[in-house]
Amino acid sequence: MSGFADFCHDKLDQDKIDEQALIDAKQEWLENIDFVYSTIENWLSDSKESGIVIDYSQVILEEERIGKYITKSMNIHLGERTVIIKPEGCLYIGTKGSFEISSPSKRIKYDLQLTNNHHLLKRTQNKDFEWKIFSLPMTLENLKNFEKNAFENILKTLLK
Repeated sequence: MSGFADFCHDKLDQDKIDEQALIDAKQEWLENIDFVYSTIENWLSDSKESGIVIDYSQVILEEERIGKYITKSMNIHLGERTVIIKPEGCLYIGTKGSFEISSPSKRIKYDLQLTNNHHLLKRTQNKDFEWKIFSLPMTLENLKNFEKNAFENILKTLLK
């Protein structure tokens, strides 16, 4: 084969590898969505007796290299108040997935990201991905681990 033919062959092989990597990333993301929702449901299982109701809405996400796909957002209700946890996608720089946590009645937004590359975390040189919750402004004070107490405090803020 000529140099150009080899180049074309190698490029097509790389495209197949890249396509499989995107399929794998999307599948991992969908599994992470289920993990986050089941974790939250487990944390809030005691609160259901106190009036918390959880349901889901179908959402269609579209990511540049993955295309459109169907998943769900979690809706946490307390009376007339609602908190929505909506997946945003998995192809964000430095993350393996991002959710928006918000309330239609509040102008406060939190992000939940599976990250190892957040600029506030660079000092730790942590190579493992961890779920982190953050809000603006981006400071260490506004960066929390995805743990029950931190999540419940966010719900308290958004459900006031």
